[in-house]
Formats: sequence, C-alpha cells, structure tokens
Amino acid sequence: MLNQHHINWLFRSFAFFGSTVLVLTSRGYCLEAQPPAQPALELTCREDAECPEAAVRCVGKPQDGSSEFGLCRDVTRLEGEGQLCRVDAPCPSGLICAGTSLWKKGVCVPGWMSKTYSSPNRLDLPRTGEALVEDSVVVRGLATVPMDILVKIRLRSSPCLTRALRITLVDPNGMEDVLWRGPEDPRKRFPRQFNAIDNPRDDQVNGQWRLVVANLGSLECPQDQGAIEDWSLSLTSRWD
Repeated sequence: MLNQHHINWLFRSFAFFGSTVLVLTSRGYCLEAQPPAQPALELTCREDAECPEAAVRCVGKPQDGSSEFGLCRDVTRLEGEGQLCRVDAPCPSGLICAGTSLWKKGVCVPGWMSKTYSSPNRLDLPRTGEALVEDSVVVRGLATVPMDILVKIRLRSSPCLTRALRITLVDPNGMEDVLWRGPEDPRKRFPRQFNAIDNPRDDQVNGQWRLVVANLGSLECPQDQGAIEDWSLSLTSRWD
C-alpha cells in the first residue's frame, strides 16, 4: 500500500510530466500516460458527396490545376460570423478576425478560412545576370478570395546582394505583387514580414502561390552568395 511519501512523489511526477495522470485504483495509486492530443484531420475531396455530413462541403478546390482536391469543411454559419472585429476586440469562439492587415476593423470568419503555408525549400539567390529563381506553395481548402496576405522570408544575404534583389509574390491568377524592390530604395532594411497590399483580393485564393526572385543589380558584388532559407505565406479568406 502506498504511504503519504509515495503519494507526494506521484503528485510531483504528475506536475513534472504533464502528460501523465494520477489514477486511483482499488490497490492504490498509479501513473497512467496519456497520448498527446492529435490535430483534427483534414479530409481531402473532389466533390461534396465525398464529405461525411450534409453540412460539410468540399471547399477550396484550386481552379489552376495545381491540385485536384479541396477539403471537407463544415459551412454551418456560426454565431457572430460576419460581425466587425479588431485586434483588441476578438471574435467569438470558432471565428478569427480577418482583414486587420488592411483596415482598422476586420470581419469575423470561421477559423478554417485562415491558414499558414510554409515552404522548407532552400532557394539559392541568383547572381547578377542569372535567371529568375522561384518556389511555390499550393493553397486549398480556403474560401474563395483572399483578405490578409502576409509573407515571411528568412533571408541570408550580404547587404550588397540584398539591395540588388526584387522579390515578387504571384497569386494563382497570375497577379504579381512586388514585395521587395531593393534597387529602388537601397537604404531600406529587409523586413521580417511583408504585407502584400497590392493584390486586388477579388480573385481565387486557392491554387499555386509563387515566390519569384530576380537579381537586378550591377556588377558591384558579383561574387556574393545568399539564400532564402525558408518562407511562409499566411492567408485569411472570405466568400466572394
């Protein structure tokens, strides 16, 4: 039988491990490991009939040929959906505040209408006179048109090479948004995050988003090398 010393030790173990629970049995106490919480599965689909429930529809199938699948989404309207919101005045449970990168007030949309897409691919920067280099991510399962479009780029480069770069985000519709114009403003520092404010936000959000890098510099630093170590695209969306 466990004495008080054993019980105290068990409680300390519970506090330390976090994923264990203290279980009382007819023979005393024991620690029982609990499996970590698993993220909700996203079911791929080609049409509504492949989704499990009537309120669940096949949403966000790209129209540019980058993927033949959408994702099953529960499109039941939530309480508070469509109401105005701010960063300091969040939405009700299950909703997120979209559009705050564009306006002082955003609008509450279901949480599934927002997602971050990351690329782990290392992208070597082109030297002067070399061809463009690019990488891409495929977006699916969002609503129909974008709202917030935020890009994070982890760049390793010399100041000279950075000033020579032009970095462009191309959406699934072919619309270009120049994020970085190094030659046009050589005194500007490379930011940690870009807000793609020039995108018109009136066409398809689902599909292939491309990050295109060009070297527009002169021969001031022809031997300098660098890379985009990784980058990510964070999107919120809405129905059009």
